[in-house]
Amino acid sequence: MKSKKVLIVDDDPGIRTLSGFTLMREGYDVFYESEGPSALARLYQEDFDLVLLDLRLPYLSGDHLMKLLQDKGRAPSKVLLISGLSGEVISATAKRYGVAGYLEKPYSPRELVDKVEALFNEQPDRKTGENAVPDEG
Repeated sequence: MKSKKVLIVDDDPGIRTLSGFTLMREGYDVFYESEGPSALARLYQEDFDLVLLDLRLPYLSGDHLMKLLQDKGRAPSKVLLISGLSGEVISATAKRYGVAGYLEKPYSPRELVDKVEALFNEQPDRKTGENAVPDEG
């Protein structure tokens, strides 16, 4: 089985490193961006199986990044929002952009792996062809 490409977009080097190490240990190919504009440029040029996207990024927020990608037809197939904001705010943003799910910071390596594995094991909705955002509350 081909390894899945994951892009981690977060300005916190600790989150990037821990999340990246955790996912690499599970066999994923991991790539990093620390700012919205560089992530946008990369996502215009490259496809990823999953993007872990922080909502609060320097220069271009995660939700604005999602809007720009959707407007250009370049939204990644699976996005997992990560943020220190409240679960209600993250959930509302996830639903607004139709992303696969979210994790509240701080999260454990096990929570990350469980969520990522669940996203890759989800079956698309038969009517829409898309995965529904799970209700986390």
